[in-house]
Amino acid sequence: MIKTFVIQILNILQKFYLGRLGAGSVLKPFGKIWNPKLIFIGKDCFIDSSYLFIVSKKFNSNASISIGNNCTFGKGAFISCANSIEIGDHVTLSRNVFIADNRYGDFPKETPVGKRDPLIYGKVKIESGVLLGINSVIIGDVTIGKNSIVGANCVVTKSIPPYSRISAKSI
Repeated sequence: MIKTFVIQILNILQKFYLGRLGAGSVLKPFGKIWNPKLIFIGKDCFIDSSYLFIVSKKFNSNASISIGNNCTFGKGAFISCANSIEIGDHVTLSRNVFIADNRYGDFPKETPVGKRDPLIYGKVKIESGVLLGINSVIIGDVTIGKNSIVGANCVVTKSIPPYSRISAKSI
Protein backbone atom coordinates (compact mmCIF):
# COMPACT_ATOMS: atom_id res chain seq x y z
CA MET A 1 0.00 0.00 0.00
CA ILE A 2 2.80 2.44 0.85
CA LYS A 3 4.65 1.46 -2.35
CA THR A 4 1.54 2.21 -4.43
CA PHE A 5 1.13 5.55 -2.68
CA VAL A 6 4.76 6.51 -3.38
CA ILE A 7 4.36 5.62 -7.09
CA GLN A 8 1.21 7.77 -7.27
CA ILE A 9 3.03 10.73 -5.68
CA LEU A 10 5.99 10.31 -8.08
CA ASN A 11 3.65 10.30 -11.09
CA ILE A 12 1.97 13.49 -9.88
CA LEU A 13 5.38 15.17 -9.57
CA GLN A 14 6.47 13.91 -13.01
CA LYS A 15 3.55 15.71 -14.65
CA PHE A 16 5.28 18.98 -13.71
CA TYR A 17 8.75 17.63 -14.44
CA LEU A 18 8.30 16.31 -17.99
CA GLY A 19 7.36 18.21 -21.16
CA ARG A 20 4.12 16.19 -21.06
CA LEU A 21 2.89 13.12 -19.19
CA GLY A 22 -0.51 12.05 -20.50
CA ALA A 23 -3.43 11.03 -18.32
CA GLY A 24 -3.15 7.48 -17.00
CA SER A 25 0.55 7.16 -17.85
CA VAL A 26 2.92 5.62 -15.30
CA LEU A 27 6.70 5.85 -15.01
CA LYS A 28 7.94 3.38 -12.44
CA PRO A 29 10.60 4.65 -10.01
CA PHE A 30 14.36 4.21 -10.42
CA GLY A 31 14.65 5.57 -13.93
CA LYS A 32 16.74 8.53 -15.04
CA ILE A 33 15.83 11.37 -17.37
CA TRP A 34 18.14 14.08 -18.75
CA ASN A 35 16.40 17.24 -20.00
CA PRO A 36 12.91 16.08 -18.98
CA LYS A 37 11.12 19.12 -20.45
CA LEU A 38 12.06 17.74 -23.91
CA ILE A 39 10.28 14.41 -23.34
CA PHE A 40 6.60 14.09 -24.24
CA ILE A 41 4.65 10.99 -23.20
CA GLY A 42 1.10 10.29 -24.36
CA LYS A 43 -1.90 8.85 -22.51
CA ASP A 44 -2.07 5.44 -20.82
CA CYS A 45 1.61 4.53 -21.21
CA PHE A 46 3.49 2.23 -18.84
CA ILE A 47 7.25 2.60 -18.52
CA ASP A 48 8.87 0.05 -16.24
CA SER A 49 11.80 0.82 -13.95
CA SER A 50 15.50 1.26 -14.80
CA TYR A 51 14.80 3.39 -17.90
CA LEU A 52 17.27 5.99 -19.14
CA PHE A 53 16.05 8.77 -21.43
CA ILE A 54 18.67 11.28 -22.60
CA VAL A 55 17.98 14.34 -24.74
CA SER A 56 20.98 16.46 -25.69
CA LYS A 57 20.36 20.09 -26.71
CA LYS A 58 24.02 20.69 -27.55
CA PHE A 59 23.62 20.23 -31.33
CA ASN A 60 19.90 20.80 -31.84
CA SER A 61 17.91 23.03 -29.50
CA ASN A 62 14.71 21.38 -30.81
CA ALA A 63 15.80 17.83 -29.93
CA SER A 64 13.02 15.80 -28.32
CA ILE A 65 11.62 12.37 -27.55
CA SER A 66 7.93 11.92 -28.32
CA ILE A 67 6.09 8.80 -27.15
CA GLY A 68 2.53 8.14 -28.35
CA ASN A 69 -0.48 6.79 -26.48
CA ASN A 70 -0.89 3.30 -25.01
CA CYS A 71 2.81 2.38 -25.17
CA THR A 72 4.49 -0.18 -22.93
CA PHE A 73 8.23 -0.17 -22.16
CA GLY A 74 9.93 -3.06 -20.35
CA LYS A 75 12.68 -2.63 -17.79
CA GLY A 76 15.93 -1.11 -18.96
CA ALA A 77 14.62 0.94 -21.92
CA PHE A 78 17.42 3.29 -23.05
CA ILE A 79 16.70 6.16 -25.45
CA SER A 80 19.46 8.56 -26.53
CA CYS A 81 18.35 11.57 -28.56
CA ALA A 82 20.40 14.35 -30.15
CA ASN A 83 17.86 15.25 -32.85
CA SER A 84 14.43 13.58 -32.88
CA ILE A 85 12.94 10.27 -31.75
CA GLU A 86 9.24 9.68 -32.40
CA ILE A 87 7.46 6.61 -31.08
CA GLY A 88 3.89 6.04 -32.29
CA ASP A 89 0.81 4.71 -30.48
CA HIS A 90 0.52 1.14 -29.18
CA VAL A 91 4.28 0.47 -29.37
CA THR A 92 5.81 -2.19 -27.13
CA LEU A 93 9.47 -2.19 -26.12
CA SER A 94 10.58 -5.39 -24.42
CA ARG A 95 13.35 -5.39 -21.82
CA ASN A 96 16.67 -3.66 -22.50
CA VAL A 97 15.78 -2.03 -25.82
CA PHE A 98 18.22 0.69 -27.00
CA ILE A 99 17.14 3.46 -29.40
CA ALA A 100 19.47 6.23 -30.59
CA ASP A 101 19.67 8.79 -33.38
CA ASN A 102 23.39 9.31 -32.68
CA ARG A 103 26.65 7.57 -31.79
CA TYR A 104 30.08 8.60 -30.59
CA GLY A 105 32.18 10.33 -33.20
CA ASP A 106 35.28 8.76 -34.75
CA PHE A 107 37.70 11.68 -34.67
CA PRO A 108 40.03 12.83 -33.29
CA LYS A 109 41.29 9.39 -32.30
CA GLU A 110 43.38 10.84 -29.41
CA THR A 111 40.19 11.96 -27.65
CA PRO A 112 38.62 9.42 -25.27
CA VAL A 113 35.41 8.02 -26.77
CA GLY A 114 33.19 9.42 -24.01
CA LYS A 115 34.55 12.94 -24.63
CA ARG A 116 33.87 13.02 -28.40
CA ASP A 117 30.94 14.87 -29.88
CA PRO A 118 28.28 12.48 -31.18
CA LEU A 119 27.60 11.84 -34.85
CA ILE A 120 23.96 12.67 -35.41
CA TYR A 121 22.21 10.53 -38.00
CA GLY A 122 18.88 12.22 -38.44
CA LYS A 123 15.69 11.02 -36.87
CA VAL A 124 14.31 7.75 -35.55
CA LYS A 125 10.64 7.11 -36.19
CA ILE A 126 8.88 4.05 -34.81
CA GLU A 127 5.39 3.92 -36.25
CA SER A 128 2.27 2.70 -34.45
CA GLY A 129 1.78 -0.93 -33.43
CA VAL A 130 5.46 -1.92 -33.47
CA LEU A 131 6.94 -4.57 -31.16
CA LEU A 132 10.66 -4.37 -30.35
CA GLY A 133 11.98 -7.63 -28.88
CA ILE A 134 14.31 -8.11 -25.92
CA ASN A 135 17.76 -6.50 -26.32
CA SER A 136 16.96 -5.03 -29.74
CA VAL A 137 18.94 -2.00 -30.91
CA ILE A 138 17.61 0.73 -33.22
CA ILE A 139 20.26 3.21 -34.31
CA GLY A 140 20.59 5.78 -37.06
CA ASP A 141 18.27 7.62 -39.41
CA VAL A 142 15.67 4.84 -39.30
CA THR A 143 11.93 4.33 -39.67
CA ILE A 144 10.31 1.15 -38.35
CA GLY A 145 7.07 0.72 -40.30
CA LYS A 146 3.60 0.28 -38.84
CA ASN A 147 2.80 -3.02 -37.08
CA SER A 148 6.31 -4.42 -37.62
CA ILE A 149 8.03 -6.88 -35.29
CA VAL A 150 11.73 -6.64 -34.52
CA GLY A 151 12.87 -9.88 -32.88
CA ALA A 152 15.10 -10.33 -29.86
CA ASN A 153 18.76 -9.27 -30.16
CA CYS A 154 18.33 -7.60 -33.57
CA VAL A 155 20.40 -4.58 -34.54
CA VAL A 156 18.50 -2.31 -36.93
CA THR A 157 20.45 0.33 -38.88
CA LYS A 158 18.18 0.58 -41.95
CA SER A 159 14.51 1.42 -42.30
CA ILE A 160 11.95 -1.39 -42.21
CA PRO A 161 8.72 -1.24 -44.24
CA PRO A 162 5.31 -1.59 -42.55
CA TYR A 163 4.09 -5.07 -41.53
CA SER A 164 7.63 -6.55 -41.54
CA ARG A 165 9.12 -9.20 -39.28
CA ILE A 166 12.84 -9.06 -38.60
CA SER A 167 14.60 -11.68 -36.52
CA ALA A 168 17.94 -13.23 -35.60
CA LYS A 169 20.12 -11.01 -37.76
CA SER A 170 21.40 -7.49 -38.10
CA ILE A 171 20.08 -5.44 -40.99
